[in-house]
Amino acid sequence: MKGNKGAIFVASEKNIPIGFISGIVQEPDQNRLLEYEPTRSGRVIDLIVAEKHRRKNIGTLLMRKMEKYFQKQKCDVIRVEVFKANTHAHNFYKKNGYDDRNIDMIKNISYS
Repeated sequence: MKGNKGAIFVASEKNIPIGFISGIVQEPDQNRLLEYEPTRSGRVIDLIVAEKHRRKNIGTLLMRKMEKYFQKQKCDVIRVEVFKANTHAHNFYKKNGYDDRNIDMIKNISYS
């Protein structure tokens, strides 16, 4: 998204990347003010930790680093999207203080 401030943080072990997080700052959309209360949101785009390094608090450390970045950018909320089938990620975010907010439903349809 053009004009969004963003950051990427990398966790490494012996100079080898073992995880990263990326996020952007989203300004309120002035055209949608009737739909919701305007917020300056931080959005986590990706959080990936190499499988053999999971369950060692690396993901939590990366989240804290991104949360501090968003606080410095004066964000008032942080958003993260989780694929429903990824229950491990959903539980990780819940454990880190994130709550379910929106439900995005889809229906597969065929086209001709």
